Amino acid sequence: MSEWREQAEQVYDEARRLAPDHPLVRLLGAGVGLSPDQYWIERERVYKQLQDAVPGWDFSYGRFLLFTGRARAALATLERARQNDPLNGLIDVNIADAYANLGNIPAAVEELERTATLHKTPQVLFAIITLQTAMAANDLEAIHTHPQIPLGIDDVSRTLSREMAALAGDKPALRAALQRAWSDPANQTLIRSFTIAMWLAYAGDPVLALEVLNAIIATYVSDSAQIWTIYDADVTHRPLWWPLMREVRKLPGFKDLVRKLGLAGYWRTTGNWGDFCHPVSEDDFECK
Repeated sequence: MSEWREQAEQVYDEARRLAPDHPLVRLLGAGVGLSPDQYWIERERVYKQLQDAVPGWDFSYGRFLLFTGRARAALATLERARQNDPLNGLIDVNIADAYANLGNIPAAVEELERTATLHKTPQVLFAIITLQTAMAANDLEAIHTHPQIPLGIDDVSRTLSREMAALAGDKPALRAALQRAWSDPANQTLIRSFTIAMWLAYAGDPVLALEVLNAIIATYVSDSAQIWTIYDADVTHRPLWWPLMREVRKLPGFKDLVRKLGLAGYWRTTGNWGDFCHPVSEDDFECK
């Protein structure tokens, strides 16, 4: 992962050297080096500036809206993206995610069934969104048969998820297995932590799930220099708005988490509070 990031940064630096004013280069670099809240504010400012200049803008901005907890706005934007590219599975899997976040599980399942037949479907994201949608519906059959992330991504995480799926019908046993898994330092890598947090939320242990999410943030988004690409948000921001995380969002510590991620500052500055958090005073907010 670190090698990929290093190579990506090299490519970005070269693109910025050759064409610093190209819309895609400007969008890719928007917010780099800023504080977390300013990162999201600046990214949206550049998105709005480049609306008519960037190919696939609706998809890119729709994903941004998903990450910032604005599922309704994301769904409308992603639907426009699909009108322009109706056979793109990457768009459809994000539409499914938006439906699930809004609580419309049947629509999410329908979108996932369609996504499975399309090209450009990202297999890792497809597997994750399919699983979290099955968890949201507490559909044990779908949980047991959910598609696995491809071999070679993180095979230990793949095995962990399969083992936890086998325990899905026994929440106490599942919680005990997850606590053991989290106590093993070898499992505190990015993808394994992400997997454990998702299963903890399903198992009914929101306190430990929040602890794991905080560990991910502390390790992978510890300073603004690391928030250089929005793809990081697939792990750090996307899962926060899943139905699975409803009880996690109600914990007081969740507000501290979204402050660290820069979302609270973004919401308050722009007024774009979205679907899951809203202000209760000039200095405080609550999430659901």
